[in-house]
Amino acid sequence: MLNRTGLTLVGLGAATLMIAAAATWTSALAETIDVRAKPISATVYLRGATVTREVEISVPDGSHTLSIEDLPAGVRPETVRLEGEADIDVVLGPVDLVRRKLATDEQQTAEARKAIEDQIEQVARTLRAIDAERRTADARKTFLQNLIALPSRPVAGGGAASAQPDWNSLFDLIGAKMQAVETALLEINDRARAAERKRDDLQAKLERLAPQARTVNVATATVTSAEDATVKLTLRYFVENAEWRPTYTARLATTNDAGEPSMTLIRSAAVRQWSGEAWPDVALTLSTVRPSNASTAPTLTPVGLDLVDPNQPAPAPVAAARPRFDRFAREQSGAMEDAERGRRLGTVAKARKVALIQRAKVAVATSAFAATYTLASRVSVATGRRTKQVEISRETLKPEVVIRAAPRRAQQAFVTASFKAPASSPVLAGQIALFRDGAYVGRGRMPDLAPGKEHALGFGSDPNVRVTFATADEKRGQGGILVSTSSNRRDFTITLENRHDRPIRYHVRDRLPVSLNDDLKVTVTQSPEPAQKNV
Repeated sequence: MLNRTGLTLVGLGAATLMIAAAATWTSALAETIDVRAKPISATVYLRGATVTREVEISVPDGSHTLSIEDLPAGVRPETVRLEGEADIDVVLGPVDLVRRKLATDEQQTAEARKAIEDQIEQVARTLRAIDAERRTADARKTFLQNLIALPSRPVAGGGAASAQPDWNSLFDLIGAKMQAVETALLEINDRARAAERKRDDLQAKLERLAPQARTVNVATATVTSAEDATVKLTLRYFVENAEWRPTYTARLATTNDAGEPSMTLIRSAAVRQWSGEAWPDVALTLSTVRPSNASTAPTLTPVGLDLVDPNQPAPAPVAAARPRFDRFAREQSGAMEDAERGRRLGTVAKARKVALIQRAKVAVATSAFAATYTLASRVSVATGRRTKQVEISRETLKPEVVIRAAPRRAQQAFVTASFKAPASSPVLAGQIALFRDGAYVGRGRMPDLAPGKEHALGFGSDPNVRVTFATADEKRGQGGILVSTSSNRRDFTITLENRHDRPIRYHVRDRLPVSLNDDLKVTVTQSPEPAQKNV
């Protein structure tokens, strides 16, 4: 039975971790072992990502150096972590990370350049053939132009005039031939321009394939074994150039089969990374954690008060320290906002499965400070500015649908759905696409919502509800004997007309005047009285 032994090293400069007891053996010649480990998983945060690579290698007996040369330039050295398993007792030394400029694969680049150069030569041959066709067509055109000048030329030798040709027939023939030549020249020029564009594109592509050096991080570590061993290595590191942003889709059905409204809330994520390395076919996890340099609450300094002699000039302000303090204050403020958001949104719950679609599920785990979403299907995320859209969850909610109107500002009725946020995990702020009964009605923004928090979304105007607002009457009056008084009465009329085939619930919002002076009295009367105020 194999004795599987764990190998672990955390960070730079860590002490060597001895897995086996010290032993003496005859070492083979030390050599450098190039390790090609590809990414197998990535955990993307709201800013940054942790990438995991795995590879299984054979290590000869003796002490050797492991070299992993293709780590991105943006790796944070303090986050590099190397772990492993082996079938015998081995010793893994500390990790060293250095920057190095590597040239592109010269053999692969040379092959690609040779293929493009062959295409350029083929296009050049095509252009030479087109040029020969153009010269032939130009010669035919010159010959036809000379024929047109024949009737105007004098008869040579002064002898008796010879029989004259049928100039009308000849002119018709020359005209037909000239038109054919002109058409051929147009077609030749079109083919020449297309070939020249292709040549220019190939030339630009060839220039982009010129050998260029790129900056990478090279991780090295020593491994020592008393005999040949098979080692499974796991490398983890953090890169800053990655992020994900929550996006949402809300699909409202104003009536379902049971005659009640329902809403499907789809959570998605826009993932992108520009770390310089591709993540092909990786297990992707999204986390609501936001790594930050401001990880500690700010420290308050004492504030001293003193008496100042007005006859003494005030000391000059220390301007140099101001920007540094402002930057620190902004960082600490951002950290406090993130901490407060985590406190408000976080809940403790057991890990659970959330239904996504029939062929895929997402595991959601929440804690007091963060939520993570692990996608069941593997995805590929290319490096660059393009985003990768992934779906996180799909949940059906029971909303309360009402018609809202503010007729004083807009004489329209708007469909509004109030609902409670899903209890599975917090809802982060993000853009939301809105659909009502299958039709796209616009975009909105979802705020930060704790699980179970109530929120309302607008789903566009309702053409089947007519809203009008009008000033019905305005009266002014004077009164009083000992004390004069004046009054101003204004009557407004708000009308709602329901053209649906069913009753609707509605909220009408209007503003009422408020007195800012004790001598000014405001009386509001409404008919009929609303069923609820200050909704």
